[in-house]
Amino acid sequence: MSRRYEVFDPNSKVLGKAALAMSKCIQSDAIYPYLQRYHLTDIDPDHWYPLQTLLEVLNAIIASSEDAMFNLVSIGLALVEARAYPAEWHSWSFEDIVLTADAAHQAIHQGDVGGHQVEIIEPQHAVIKTRTPYPDDLIYGTFYGIAREFLPPPVQFAVYYDDTLERRDFGGDYTMIHIVWK
Repeated sequence: MSRRYEVFDPNSKVLGKAALAMSKCIQSDAIYPYLQRYHLTDIDPDHWYPLQTLLEVLNAIIASSEDAMFNLVSIGLALVEARAYPAEWHSWSFEDIVLTADAAHQAIHQGDVGGHQVEIIEPQHAVIKTRTPYPDDLIYGTFYGIAREFLPPPVQFAVYYDDTLERRDFGGDYTMIHIVWK
């Protein structure tokens, strides 16, 4: 990935609890120096931060890490773990939960931050058309985390990119992600 990630709107902000996912992910030891560089080591979960600052951390991770993909997926997984989901979500169908993905994205952001269009195209198959300022692998990790959190064992699932379309990371207008489960 040689793409530089930038906000759509210079006034865009992200809620601190989402930014905290970077310091709480599996790869946090590798990511911490980047958080230090951009003064994001003492994050208040209830404070709004400039989204471009968070994207600069991601840009730095991508530019200087051979493990960037793993770091980004790890951050996406941690985003799911960091969110406080309503208790009733665990009684909802997975379809209903995944259909709220855009509302959840908008709730932790301010400004034009793109979004997710989710469609259930057949039973147990969701397609997400996503256009956000974030790297694709971070978004992939988020949807993988949602499936892992809300599909009860022994349900098996797969999350994958639609390989018939060019992803945003490689110049496409949006990225398509599929979730299938059985």
